[in-house]
Amino acid sequence: MFNITSIAVGAAGVGFAYFLYLAATKGLPAALAWAKAKWNSAGAEVTALRADLAQLEQGAVADVKSRLATLEADVASLKKPAAPAFVTAAAPQAPAPAA
Repeated sequence: MFNITSIAVGAAGVGFAYFLYLAATKGLPAALAWAKAKWNSAGAEVTALRADLAQLEQGAVADVKSRLATLEADVASLKKPAAPAFVTAAAPQAPAPAA
């Protein structure tokens, strides 16, 4: 559906074009300051994303463990005894046919 490579290249192209625009209109120091600000904000966003993913992973693991415990309890309640009491008694023998 979406090709992430083409999206990333397009975004980088737009960023580079804006950098060139800033360098041409306001000077190289302003363009470099803009690039540094973008780089630092991206680093902070990546750090925040990693923290969110770690929290999500911990929540997912806890949820899976809880559901597994519930499933094990349900399976344990469904297990039947090996032989019910009425089956252990011997069935009466049919009379032998007369010869």
